[in-house]
Amino acid sequence: MAVADCGGPIIPLRGGRIDATGPGRAGVPEPHQDLQTHIENFRLQGFNPTEMIELVACGHTLGGVESADFPTIVDQPPGLPSSFSESAAFDGTTSFDTAVVTQYLDGSTLNPLVSGRNETTRSDLRIFSSDGNVTMKALSNPVVFKDRCKTLFERMLNTVPANVNLTEVIELIPEKPQQAALRIVNGTLTFFVALRVAVPVDETPIDPSRFSLFWCDRYGDGSNCQSGTANRIEGAGLYVPTQFHSPIMVALGKAFHYYYFQAPIDPNRSVSHFWWEVTSGSASSEPAKVYNNGGTNYPLLQDDIFILPALTTITDQNRFDNGTLLNTYLVVAAAKEEPKPHRVYIDTFDNTHGDLPVGTIITATIDLVPNATFPAAPGYMIYSGQFDLVGSATTADFRVDANGTTATLEFQPIGFPRDAQNVYTQVPFGVVELVQIQT
Repeated sequence: MAVADCGGPIIPLRGGRIDATGPGRAGVPEPHQDLQTHIENFRLQGFNPTEMIELVACGHTLGGVESADFPTIVDQPPGLPSSFSESAAFDGTTSFDTAVVTQYLDGSTLNPLVSGRNETTRSDLRIFSSDGNVTMKALSNPVVFKDRCKTLFERMLNTVPANVNLTEVIELIPEKPQQAALRIVNGTLTFFVALRVAVPVDETPIDPSRFSLFWCDRYGDGSNCQSGTANRIEGAGLYVPTQFHSPIMVALGKAFHYYYFQAPIDPNRSVSHFWWEVTSGSASSEPAKVYNNGGTNYPLLQDDIFILPALTTITDQNRFDNGTLLNTYLVVAAAKEEPKPHRVYIDTFDNTHGDLPVGTIITATIDLVPNATFPAAPGYMIYSGQFDLVGSATTADFRVDANGTTATLEFQPIGFPRDAQNVYTQVPFGVVELVQIQT
């Protein structure tokens, strides 16, 4: 993301990594080392001498050398406190570009690792010139530079322990549902969902009125739309254009647009799966676009328990208790009245803390109890719990034990209320119609 934000290429990313619990082996190249030591250090990471030159050039297109870290390379300005650090840049620009290469080739570079006063620490000079500048001349072409940097940075990212299996490259999903869940709004059970659509920045966003949300009942004669009918609301209840553009989206030339939908739901019918159709918006006979998860539709995995995000929060933040930093959480959830729950509880997870050893994971199991002070909806009871935990980004798995089985709602944030989570309180109810569909 940082590379793309500075004008560089998008580096393909794969998932499946594991957290490091300690440092790797020593071996980061240092400015005072000789060329053969550098070559060997890069070889141990799987890179040949040509790739060594390319990686150093790619890495040094941004940044510089700090006097606080390398006082024998960059002088500390006289008269300034020791906490101040003077920075000597690798090139004359602040963008991801070929300046580090072209300024080296034309002799105008001020890179301290090329032309610094300390000859021993001119490591970039030794590396760049090690093949007679053949590689650096090739890298002076901006297209070649970006392509090689992208390829080598990706290889670096994919250098993982032998027991780690990375996923396929993570690609942008053009349209994706978010926050699909049952909610309670003013005593009414609702189905709330947002559709996130990636739209080229030079295109007009889709008019909210062109969207229709469809869903099938979970229970009854119309369950899974077996009767040939589905529920529908036409038009998004709320449309929100992108307020924040990530570097990746800027590089792709796209922006996210969010369409929010909310419908009152009969608990005896509930929701099994859902999809959208988008009309062409013109008088033409062009068929509607269908967003349906590649033909399988989007599932609502369970309706036994759900969180109420607008009521779930941290009530007392960053409180010290005998030297331990604690947060006090209030968690509120709704669980079905029938079959009567035997137990409603959460399993929490957090590894965001600064005063515990690296890799420490804090878990807890908290029972929730019935709470009649919050408005419920037909078919559901409200449960809550208040407790102290270490950490600042706690998530929870919500569970309800009933009739010999356990239903789970996984990985829910339980920190401060966020506008993105609580927007359901602002989205008006759509008008529900029963329509014929092809099955």
